[in-house]
Amino acid sequence: MTARGSSSSITAHHGAAQKAIRDGDLRQAHAHCLAILAIDPDFADAWFLCGVIAGRNGAADKAADIFRKAITLAPSQAEYHAELGKQLIALRQPREALDAATTALSLAPDDPPTLNTLGTVFSHCGEHEQALVCYEQAVLALQRRGKGTSSLP
Repeated sequence: MTARGSSSSITAHHGAAQKAIRDGDLRQAHAHCLAILAIDPDFADAWFLCGVIAGRNGAADKAADIFRKAITLAPSQAEYHAELGKQLIALRQPREALDAATTALSLAPDDPPTLNTLGTVFSHCGEHEQALVCYEQAVLALQRRGKGTSSLP
Protein backbone atom coordinates (compact mmCIF):
# COMPACT_ATOMS: atom_id res chain seq x y z
CA MET A 1 0.00 0.00 0.00
CA THR A 2 1.28 3.46 -0.82
CA ALA A 3 1.87 6.07 1.86
CA ARG A 4 -1.12 7.98 0.54
CA GLY A 5 -3.25 4.83 0.62
CA SER A 6 -2.12 4.14 4.18
CA SER A 7 -2.98 7.68 5.19
CA SER A 8 -6.45 7.56 3.68
CA SER A 9 -7.05 4.13 5.23
CA ILE A 10 -5.98 5.41 8.65
CA THR A 11 -8.22 8.46 8.26
CA ALA A 12 -11.19 6.27 7.32
CA HIS A 13 -10.61 3.84 10.20
CA HIS A 14 -10.05 6.70 12.65
CA GLY A 15 -13.32 8.38 11.73
CA ALA A 16 -15.15 5.05 11.89
CA ALA A 17 -13.62 4.26 15.31
CA GLN A 18 -14.68 7.65 16.69
CA LYS A 19 -18.21 7.19 15.35
CA ALA A 20 -18.43 3.66 16.74
CA ILE A 21 -17.42 4.92 20.19
CA ARG A 22 -20.03 7.68 20.02
CA ASP A 23 -22.59 5.03 19.01
CA GLY A 24 -21.52 2.72 21.84
CA ASP A 25 -20.25 0.00 19.50
CA LEU A 26 -17.00 -0.69 21.33
CA ARG A 27 -16.21 -3.91 19.45
CA GLN A 28 -16.40 -2.14 16.12
CA ALA A 29 -14.34 0.77 17.46
CA HIS A 30 -11.70 -1.66 18.70
CA ALA A 31 -11.55 -3.39 15.32
CA HIS A 32 -10.94 -0.05 13.60
CA CYS A 33 -8.24 0.88 16.11
CA LEU A 34 -6.48 -2.45 15.55
CA ALA A 35 -6.61 -1.83 11.80
CA ILE A 36 -4.96 1.56 12.32
CA LEU A 37 -2.27 0.13 14.57
CA ALA A 38 -1.52 -2.60 12.02
CA ILE A 39 -0.68 0.18 9.56
CA ASP A 40 0.95 2.58 12.03
CA PRO A 41 1.75 1.23 15.51
CA ASP A 42 2.70 4.74 16.63
CA PHE A 43 -0.65 6.38 15.81
CA ALA A 44 -1.29 7.92 19.22
CA ASP A 45 -5.00 8.52 18.84
CA ALA A 46 -5.66 4.86 18.06
CA TRP A 47 -3.98 4.02 21.36
CA PHE A 48 -6.01 6.73 23.06
CA LEU A 49 -9.26 5.34 21.67
CA CYS A 50 -8.27 1.86 22.84
CA GLY A 51 -7.83 3.36 26.30
CA VAL A 52 -11.30 4.87 26.12
CA ILE A 53 -12.67 1.46 25.15
CA ALA A 54 -10.85 -0.27 28.01
CA GLY A 55 -12.14 2.36 30.45
CA ARG A 56 -15.72 1.94 29.27
CA ASN A 57 -15.32 -1.80 29.73
CA GLY A 58 -14.32 -1.25 33.35
CA ALA A 59 -10.66 -2.18 32.86
CA ALA A 60 -9.15 0.87 34.58
CA ASP A 61 -5.66 -0.68 34.96
CA LYS A 62 -5.52 -1.54 31.28
CA ALA A 63 -6.97 1.84 30.27
CA ALA A 64 -4.36 3.69 32.34
CA ASP A 65 -1.54 1.69 30.74
CA ILE A 66 -2.91 2.39 27.26
CA PHE A 67 -3.29 6.11 28.00
CA ARG A 68 0.33 6.17 29.16
CA LYS A 69 1.35 4.67 25.80
CA ALA A 70 -0.66 7.33 23.95
CA ILE A 71 0.95 10.04 26.10
CA THR A 72 4.40 8.69 25.28
CA LEU A 73 3.58 9.08 21.59
CA ALA A 74 1.82 12.47 21.88
CA PRO A 75 2.64 14.15 25.20
CA SER A 76 1.02 17.47 24.27
CA GLN A 77 -2.53 16.06 24.07
CA ALA A 78 -4.36 17.38 27.14
CA GLU A 79 -7.24 14.96 26.57
CA TYR A 80 -4.90 11.98 27.00
CA HIS A 81 -3.65 13.24 30.37
CA ALA A 82 -7.19 14.07 31.52
CA GLU A 83 -8.47 10.60 30.69
CA LEU A 84 -5.46 9.06 32.44
CA GLY A 85 -6.39 11.10 35.49
CA LYS A 86 -9.95 9.78 35.33
CA GLN A 87 -8.73 6.18 35.30
CA LEU A 88 -6.31 6.86 38.14
CA ILE A 89 -9.25 8.11 40.21
CA ALA A 90 -11.00 4.81 39.48
CA LEU A 91 -7.85 3.04 40.64
CA ARG A 92 -7.84 5.10 43.85
CA GLN A 93 -4.59 6.85 43.03
CA PRO A 94 -5.58 10.47 43.69
CA ARG A 95 -2.04 11.87 43.90
CA GLU A 96 -1.18 10.46 40.46
CA ALA A 97 -4.57 11.55 39.12
CA LEU A 98 -3.93 15.08 40.34
CA ASP A 99 -0.53 15.05 38.61
CA ALA A 100 -2.15 13.94 35.34
CA ALA A 101 -4.89 16.58 35.62
CA THR A 102 -2.37 19.30 36.43
CA THR A 103 -0.33 18.32 33.38
CA ALA A 104 -3.45 18.34 31.22
CA LEU A 105 -4.45 21.77 32.47
CA SER A 106 -0.95 23.13 31.79
CA LEU A 107 -1.54 22.24 28.12
CA ALA A 108 -4.41 24.78 28.02
CA PRO A 109 -7.27 22.58 26.76
CA ASP A 110 -10.22 24.44 25.29
CA ASP A 111 -12.57 21.59 24.43
CA PRO A 112 -15.55 21.12 26.75
CA PRO A 113 -15.25 17.32 27.21
CA THR A 114 -11.63 17.56 28.35
CA LEU A 115 -12.40 20.47 30.66
CA ASN A 116 -15.36 18.55 32.07
CA THR A 117 -13.17 15.50 32.71
CA LEU A 118 -10.59 17.70 34.40
CA GLY A 119 -13.29 19.20 36.60
CA THR A 120 -14.30 15.72 37.66
CA VAL A 121 -10.72 14.63 38.38
CA PHE A 122 -9.92 17.78 40.35
CA SER A 123 -13.15 17.39 42.32
CA HIS A 124 -12.35 13.78 43.22
CA CYS A 125 -8.89 14.91 44.33
CA GLY A 126 -10.42 17.49 46.67
CA GLU A 127 -9.37 20.43 44.50
CA HIS A 128 -12.87 21.88 44.29
CA GLU A 129 -11.90 25.44 43.35
CA GLN A 130 -9.85 24.16 40.41
CA ALA A 131 -12.71 21.84 39.47
CA LEU A 132 -15.10 24.78 39.38
CA VAL A 133 -12.70 26.75 37.16
CA CYS A 134 -12.58 23.82 34.72
CA TYR A 135 -16.37 23.48 34.65
CA GLU A 136 -16.75 27.22 34.08
CA GLN A 137 -14.23 27.09 31.23
CA ALA A 138 -16.16 24.18 29.71
CA VAL A 139 -19.38 26.21 29.77
CA LEU A 140 -17.66 29.24 28.26
CA ALA A 141 -16.16 27.06 25.51
CA LEU A 142 -19.61 25.71 24.71
CA GLN A 143 -21.05 29.22 24.60
CA ARG A 144 -18.26 30.39 22.27
CA ARG A 145 -19.19 27.56 19.92
CA GLY A 146 -22.86 28.51 20.07
CA LYS A 147 -23.97 25.41 21.92
CA GLY A 148 -26.01 25.07 25.07
CA THR A 149 -24.57 23.53 28.20
CA SER A 150 -26.62 20.35 27.83
CA SER A 151 -24.02 18.59 25.69
CA LEU A 152 -21.50 18.14 28.49
CA PRO A 153 -21.01 14.43 29.14
